[in-house]
Amino acid sequence: MILRENPGIEQITLARLLGLDRSTTAGVVALLERRQLIKRTVVDKDRRRRALSVTPEGLVLIEQGGSAMERARLRLLSPLDPQEQRAFLFALDKLLLAFNPVTRVPLLAPAVS
Repeated sequence: MILRENPGIEQITLARLLGLDRSTTAGVVALLERRQLIKRTVVDKDRRRRALSVTPEGLVLIEQGGSAMERARLRLLSPLDPQEQRAFLFALDKLLLAFNPVTRVPLLAPAVS
């Protein structure tokens, strides 16, 4: 989903946005490329750099996963009324922001409510 929203970013940027280390991200990118869900393209200005993008097959998988994630989100929040849902999600964001600086691989752009 991050690549869909940020086509052309490099692997290191993807790692930072996901909050993953470089080696884990490299493995995930290689697997997704083998499955033809993403592609790496040489950046014209620097032949060593590779821009990442989602393939049409990857977009289909994202759409399928998105509806499953939405169902899971709705089920998780269903015991709470709308005000409690907002408070719960706000508290989760607050915890994420508070602990982000001390995590092994901080998120580049943490969620903000």
